[in-house]
Amino acid sequence: MTVRTLLAATALVALATPALAQTHTTVTRTTRPGVTVTTTTPPAYAPYPVYAAPEPQDGPYLPYEPLPADAAVFGGIRIEAQLGFDRIGGDDQVLFDSDGGSKNGVSYGGEAGFDVALGRTLTLGGYVGYEGSSVEECFSLIGSNNCAKAPHSFTAGGRVGFALGRNALLYGKGGYTRGRVELVTTPVVVNPVPIDYSQTLDGWHAGGGLETRFGRNAYGKLEYVYTRLRGFDFTTLPGPEDAFDRHQVKLGLGLRL
Repeated sequence: MTVRTLLAATALVALATPALAQTHTTVTRTTRPGVTVTTTTPPAYAPYPVYAAPEPQDGPYLPYEPLPADAAVFGGIRIEAQLGFDRIGGDDQVLFDSDGGSKNGVSYGGEAGFDVALGRTLTLGGYVGYEGSSVEECFSLIGSNNCAKAPHSFTAGGRVGFALGRNALLYGKGGYTRGRVELVTTPVVVNPVPIDYSQTLDGWHAGGGLETRFGRNAYGKLEYVYTRLRGFDFTTLPGPEDAFDRHQVKLGLGLRL
């Protein structure tokens, strides 16, 4: 190889090197607040990418991860079964004061609802529900046998929740209630004809509770609910109408779909 040929080859390499250098691509990305990493894509002749060192920082380098949105796990459609303690009382002196006051029983039913997450910890939702009750009171008064029941009611309302982490939700609830109150009076005579005073009443309810997740979709809850039903007319005559109070402590077990 002559000296002229060697010089020509050297000149060609010198001219090609800047062109190859222009094929480098530099990308800067943020991995956490205050820390950037620059990635340079090498030319075709380099086997691996080249990474720039991160900027100096206090403490060890950790990848950035956003804080969890705890409320998000309590969102979506839900269905549940309920069982609880039921205590009913009211304004009617004959029903609730003749032998000592309020009556106790067991309530049972279910609820379906939908919740959405508002930010990191708050939820807002609505629900509808049905419940029955074993509350019953029978007593004798002025030559008659009387039996009172509160057999079932329907509810609809809304609730607001506050996530205590990803496994517990503290919530308050309230809304509309429509319930049935039955009172049947049977005179103590030959061939008695029962008199049915049963009525369906409107009212409202309010309460709150604590919901806990089990696994991915299942949950359980413990709640207290106060209900007020108004407008029962025991005498069917013009005058003041009676109201009924209900206190319930309920356990629920449900699934989020």
